[in-house]
Amino acid sequence: MNKKWSRNYNCCIECGTIKVLHAGYGYCRNCYMNKYYQKNDEYRRYRLKQSNDYNHENREKRILYKHNYYKNNKRKCKLRNKLWMKNNLEKVHTLQKRWRDSHKDRIKKYNKKYLADPKRKLPNLLHNHKRIALKKNVNFWSKEMDIQWQKKLNITKGYCPSCGKYIGGDKLTMDHIIPLSKNGIHHIDNAQPMCKSCNSSKSNKMNRRN
Repeated sequence: MNKKWSRNYNCCIECGTIKVLHAGYGYCRNCYMNKYYQKNDEYRRYRLKQSNDYNHENREKRILYKHNYYKNNKRKCKLRNKLWMKNNLEKVHTLQKRWRDSHKDRIKKYNKKYLADPKRKLPNLLHNHKRIALKKNVNFWSKEMDIQWQKKLNITKGYCPSCGKYIGGDKLTMDHIIPLSKNGIHHIDNAQPMCKSCNSSKSNKMNRRN
């Protein structure tokens, strides 16, 4: 049987790519290897076992190699990962869900640690209020109002205006004077600081605390 040399073919017979092997019967490297392994299944299994054994024996060496490769080719790796994630969205979602289900305690610990920092707690609190307000189409909060809200917290000096107990500025929550459920707006003029217990006991009643 005469070999079909690559000069007779402009592209691969199987997938249509331009990269054709010099003596690959008109196939590119990947297609040629797939065809070869289909015919030689025992050899393919042997090669897989060999590579798995090597990876298991030289695990630390492989991790170090991957780490160094990523360090030297960050841009290339990021682009490749983005492309893969774009083409395999369903697989990504299932993997993420599986990881979240198996690491619930770890996520809880991280969230507690994250929210314990006062620098992160306030933006997170404001974000939650904005999210609820956006759902109701009553969001009139601007970036300047974040500073005004911080000033309101500083005036209280950590004391709850409702019960008068000292809690600390970080633990005071935002309360809407006219609740969002009763057509109130998410604005600095409609916001007041309160402790968590007073805020929850007030519920959706309309009253201002001086």
